Amino acid sequence: MKGFYDKELANIHHFSYGEIARASADCLLRKLMESELKSGHITDLGCGSGIAAEILLEKGFSVTGFDISEAMLRLAKKYSPGGRFLGESIYLAEIPNSVAVLASGEVINYELGGVEDSSSKLELFQKIYNALVPGGFFLFDYADEFRHNGQTARSICSQGKNWLISMRVEKCSNNYTAERKISTFSRFGIGNLFMLSEEIHYLKLLKTCSVMSELRKVGFEVNELVSYGASKLPEGMRVMLARK
Repeated sequence: MKGFYDKELANIHHFSYGEIARASADCLLRKLMESELKSGHITDLGCGSGIAAEILLEKGFSVTGFDISEAMLRLAKKYSPGGRFLGESIYLAEIPNSVAVLASGEVINYELGGVEDSSSKLELFQKIYNALVPGGFFLFDYADEFRHNGQTARSICSQGKNWLISMRVEKCSNNYTAERKISTFSRFGIGNLFMLSEEIHYLKLLKTCSVMSELRKVGFEVNELVSYGASKLPEGMRVMLARK
């Protein structure tokens, strides 16, 4: 993989693409407040720049976040100093005892050329189940085979005040692997000079029936949510709420 949320893309994501992280944290808090688990520890898998963690910390929960992007972790430690953030793969991390585990932003889809490519989601789900207290929640989203409108290839461009992103998405013929080629032009703290960075991200697209089957196999009660809240999800992104 050529880069994974290095400095430029991490900054753009933090300042301009935090909606999913915020919505997922708010959704999790609503579920916790409706239950008996109104305090305790929450684990944020693929925590990114700590956007969700900041919201959870403000409500009195303690948070441990795991991410493999050093740039994202630097942002998380800066903007959510009350959390504990570790640079580990979610497949290798030792998840602490938690009232809830959050994994938002298609975290479980990413293939990074390591253990996650050979590890089954069943093993990950089992580890999460074992870490949760009785009645604990596992809230997450993922990309299914219809992500990116089911097209085999498409290009996407977006821009903000100090940045521009061009992304080319290609899907394999089996429709279960997606490659995102991301080019960013940005200027954060370097005057008027724009910096170019390029990354390639690989995602394994998941079948909902398989995801639900594996969650139930380890003991979870499972419900699919329409969204995290009022905001509509992108096509092909699914949200699951599993409870121990």
